[in-house]
Amino acid sequence: MKTITCALTAIFISAFTVTAQENTDIKKETTIKKVVTKDTKVETKVINDVEVERSVIVVEGDDSTNQNAKVITNKEDNVEVVVDEISDDPENDELIEEIEEDVQMEMEESKRDQMDKVAKEKEMLENKDEVKAMKDMEKKKAKKKNKKSKIDNK
Repeated sequence: MKTITCALTAIFISAFTVTAQENTDIKKETTIKKVVTKDTKVETKVINDVEVERSVIVVEGDDSTNQNAKVITNKEDNVEVVVDEISDDPENDELIEEIEEDVQMEMEESKRDQMDKVAKEKEMLENKDEVKAMKDMEKKKAKKKNKKSKIDNK
């Protein structure tokens, strides 16, 4: 029995030294991005970006020194959208309505100013036309007088 136990122990010890040695290195890098877009509706996205790099160093199981090691690298990229929601922004809605009202008021005020300006210009043109017409009439009267005076002088 003692020999069987010693034989089994020797087999287990030799089996572990004969098999190849592996060293596993896992590098996990997680980046969380939160994107918020504001308008009348607030769009929020939380993106979980995970980069996993697995490196396995394999060395043969013999007892020699300065063995060649094989490095096997496996990269994985996982992009996962954790939160994707759209919500209303009442404050922004109110601000937009106020801005629209202000723009509308400015446009109406500008329109009234333009109408007043056009009315004044029209009045000035009419006054000029009246003044011109009166001057023309005075010239005609002056010509008639000149003609009468010439006729009377002859």
